[in-house]
Order: sequence, then C-alpha cells, then structure tokens
Amino acid sequence: MFTPAEKKWKRLFYRSITSDPIPTQVPNVVTQQDILDFLDSTGIETADMDYIVFQRELIISRGHDRTEQIMKSPQLREWLVQAESKELLIHGNSEPQPISPISFFCALMVRNLRDVDQFKSLAFFCGCHPYNDLGGVRLMIMSLLAQLLEQQRFDLSFIDHELAYRMDGGDIEAFCCVFRQLVRQVQSTDCVFCVIDGVNFYEDLAEELLQDTAYVLRTLLDLTRERGAVFKILLTSP
Repeated sequence: MFTPAEKKWKRLFYRSITSDPIPTQVPNVVTQQDILDFLDSTGIETADMDYIVFQRELIISRGHDRTEQIMKSPQLREWLVQAESKELLIHGNSEPQPISPISFFCALMVRNLRDVDQFKSLAFFCGCHPYNDLGGVRLMIMSLLAQLLEQQRFDLSFIDHELAYRMDGGDIEAFCCVFRQLVRQVQSTDCVFCVIDGVNFYEDLAEELLQDTAYVLRTLLDLTRERGAVFKILLTSP
C-alpha cells in the first residue's frame, strides 16, 4: 500500500507505453527527465545539508573532539585519496542523535566534493528521514538515483516496460537495478562518492523493512567490487 506522498507520483509505466504516433526512430522506453519527474526527490540532500550546516553551533558543541579525531584519522584519509573503490564505516561512539557532529562533517565533505568535476557525490541523511515520516530505504535509493541522474547523461535503453512497471510500483529491487546499471556507465576516470549518514536509524525495524534496508546497502557495497568507475561508500553511525 502506498502512502499519500507516493500516490502523487506521475505514472512512469504509463509514459513507457505511450509514444509519439509516428516515431522517427526507436526511442528509449522512458527519458532521463521522465525518471527524474517520477522520482520527485530532486534536491532532498541539498535541503538536508543546508539545514545541517545551519545547525552548526548546536551540532558541533555535542562532539567537537570526536569529530576532529575522525577528520584526522588515517582510515578516512585513505578512503578519500586512494584511487580505488573502497568502503568505510564510521562509528561515532556518541549519543544516537538524528543529526550528529558526524552529519555536519558529512555535509561539509559532500559540498566540497561537488566542486570537483571528476567527482560525482551522492548523500543521504537517514536521521532526517525516519520511516514514520515518509522516509526510509526506498526514499534513500530514489534520492541516490535522482542525484546520479542529475550529474551525467545516461543511456537508458536497458529500461524496458517490465522494469518501468516495477519502478512504478515502488519495487526497491528495480530501483537498485537501475542505480547499478547507471554506475556502470560512469567513466572509469571518474569517482563516485556515496555517503550514507546515520544508517543506524534504519536498523531497528520490522523484518520486511530490515530486509529492504539490507538489500539496498548490499547493492551499494557490491559496487565497490566491480570494475569501471571508482565507487567509494561511507556509512556512518553516531
């Protein structure tokens, strides 16, 4: 069953079976803009980062020393600078606040990464989107997918009517499939940074939701083991 927010989606499958009466060439089932309109999650991460940075003084006061320690850690530096796919998990050893000092660090880092042309940076702040507030792992993968679509033009010919139908029904595995295929199209000279902050807020869930969360995170982690573009994923837990 879909939430009221999900019901406002424009039908992606309907678009995929509706074409011009006299097409001059075989078109993609859906266009890049079709998917962005359907996802309707453009700018979520930007709004989250703006809010987190705005709360700077309150956030920093909670754990300044721990944040500095993380910023200076050799593991983080290695994750950032090595030209290879890599995964990193940061435990904050602090109170489980939805927005933590680590959230502030992640927001600043992603902002800086977006100033580099060869970097594609994706971010999702779980503490800003709890399941009981129309958030959750489906919103996570939809947001990551929208962010990636906004940073490059892709060949979407792999999306057939069946895949469009599954996305239209909110199938998390379908969203992951599309995301995985898009990452594979990123040039090998580029680097994709994916930052998931506060992942612990999606751990204490009903079994079905927990399985969905595990599937999405496994999809992201598996991308660090594929050839092609460098894919770096950072998971944090306050």
